[in-house]
Amino acid sequence: MRKVSVHSLLTVPEGAPFDSCTLVINSIKTGFPNANIKFHINAFITPACEAQRVVRKIHDAGFSTGDWQWTRGMDGQQQAVHLGYWIKRIIEDHEKWDAPGPLVIVDGDTHFWKSCEDFTFSKLWAGYYVPYIWNDFAQCASFPRLHTSFLWFGDTVELLRKCAEFHPPSFGAHWDYCPIEYIMTGIRPIGGMPFYWDCMSGLYNAIPGESFQQNHLDCFEHLNSASFFKIMHERLEAKDGFKFLHTYAPTHMDQVRGQLWPIVNDYYQRKHVEAKRRVPIDWFNLWRA
Repeated sequence: MRKVSVHSLLTVPEGAPFDSCTLVINSIKTGFPNANIKFHINAFITPACEAQRVVRKIHDAGFSTGDWQWTRGMDGQQQAVHLGYWIKRIIEDHEKWDAPGPLVIVDGDTHFWKSCEDFTFSKLWAGYYVPYIWNDFAQCASFPRLHTSFLWFGDTVELLRKCAEFHPPSFGAHWDYCPIEYIMTGIRPIGGMPFYWDCMSGLYNAIPGESFQQNHLDCFEHLNSASFFKIMHERLEAKDGFKFLHTYAPTHMDQVRGQLWPIVNDYYQRKHVEAKRRVPIDWFNLWRA
């Protein structure tokens, strides 16, 4: 039987709702009852007092000291990490450190209702599809991607091979003069306008993944942007709803079960329409939504 490996980056910056940022701890064993699970506590971004609360919550949920670690840089020292850098490292290290089988990455503000261990996909990776949208966080249009809330990688070795084959000059001699970015975020100007490559946008547009269907979404919920709560609260239009979601829902998940995805789907569809209206580029049909 294949063994799924699950990794979750927990970041609780000052001012962020603790319960929202660590929601996944409550139910990750429901989503993955037989998996290898590892929590990564984002060192230094998470203040010491909050970090100790995270550790206590992990242990109270039945996990041991070996099931969590502080985030570390390339030199092995404790270090705050960017989500994109962390995901890249987890994918690259999967074959080396984890048991053979699928790799799953989940956000800290994700909640599971059912086991996901039997998921199967025809493509190398899968997740919740986000179309071309007007991005409230970046304040510009952003390209399609699969959301980091829950990413499933069926074969990381083959995925990395295809990444290297996609544009060989980015992996050969003088690659640093034409680097390719699959995972990290960034703004790139096109025709005098800024465009946002959100986390995983590069990979999705090079090697398209499979979109979660309703049967997948029925297994989990996602609150969205818990570790960016303060800045997202400032930039969103529906401030009251966003605040209510992150302060009430984490301790009352049963009461909101099944109600979140319709809200999320509607939000992204509205932002998709807004992006086409505000930035009417004639090549958005590359990502038909």
